Amino acid sequence: MSIINVPIKYESDYHSISKAGEWISEIGTTVLIIAGKKAYAAVKSKLEKGLVDYHIDWTLTTFAGYPTVKKAKDYVAQAKLFGADVIVGIGGGSVLDIAKFVAQEAGLPVVTIPTVATTCAAWSALSIIYKEDGSQDVYEHLEQSPALIIADKHILRKAPIHYLHAGIADSVAKYYEVVSDYSEHKNNFELRLQIKVCDLLREFLEQDYIASYRKYGSVLPKETIDNAIDSIILLAGLTGSIQGDVPYGGIAHHFYNQSTKLLITNRRLHGEVVLFGLAVQWALEGVSNQYIKTRLQGFKVLGQPITLDDLGIINDKDKKVYTLAKLIKVSKGDYSSAVQPLTTGTIIDAIFLVDELGRQVYSDSVFEKLAV
Repeated sequence: MSIINVPIKYESDYHSISKAGEWISEIGTTVLIIAGKKAYAAVKSKLEKGLVDYHIDWTLTTFAGYPTVKKAKDYVAQAKLFGADVIVGIGGGSVLDIAKFVAQEAGLPVVTIPTVATTCAAWSALSIIYKEDGSQDVYEHLEQSPALIIADKHILRKAPIHYLHAGIADSVAKYYEVVSDYSEHKNNFELRLQIKVCDLLREFLEQDYIASYRKYGSVLPKETIDNAIDSIILLAGLTGSIQGDVPYGGIAHHFYNQSTKLLITNRRLHGEVVLFGLAVQWALEGVSNQYIKTRLQGFKVLGQPITLDDLGIINDKDKKVYTLAKLIKVSKGDYSSAVQPLTTGTIIDAIFLVDELGRQVYSDSVFEKLAV
């Protein structure tokens, strides 16, 4: 059975935060705001003016750290005590994930206001919940998507560019993960629809943004950046909204999920780790070393991690990679697109192969500079 769970309203114009009060008033009049400190500062003046203008009562609770079950329970209690009839989440993926989870637990609608375009969390009917130590706990599949998304491009474009690049990394990986299931499910309607959406996503990000960035750097046309933002939030979100009976494919996100259990202190952003995991997926699929190396060169231009050192796996590499590979094997089980049966050993080999190719990219770059 096909299920397509999408938000009611997606607003992504410049300065759309100015209309937040009007739009929120159509959903509720008593608001619990969950926001990161810096994120709230970015929207405070225009958001609060709108809330006052439309006679909306609100209370602010500041979020920091990881989205955990304990934090969610505390927020639910606050929402009930305040008499909230809508939850508003403001910030990055972790804030939006916990806001969505709190809304479901409290039986309330949720409004998401992303301040960085790093994931599709503003859109998806999914919350990734972590443990207190920062390791990933569970995926909470939600009954409803947000009632309203306000993706103010003026705010999103002011964020440091590495957030946008992490969002591009996360989104690009989705195409290669979803398409890996195609050979075994060619007649599955939902999968083919996901692939079509992901192909458009890949077209905007790889052919337009990444190709232009490699050529021109950060001086890109406004439309190119705008399309990248909508691709990360809307198109990547829509991919996840199409729910069929084919499990989400690929290795890239499994790589990220299990890497959180290594408890690396200098952890990279979600999409950055996912992209390294995508290169590991290609290695398991038997893609040529030259192809992987070429793609790693492109990742490097965007500031993405291409070696284990970049990921923060610097000491005890053999032990940590073994642990990570074992966790991925348990998490993923089998992988039909791999050229060999998926084992802890084949995953270890793939991880170290990507690391070696990444180090070659760095060596080539140094050689080119010396040659000049």
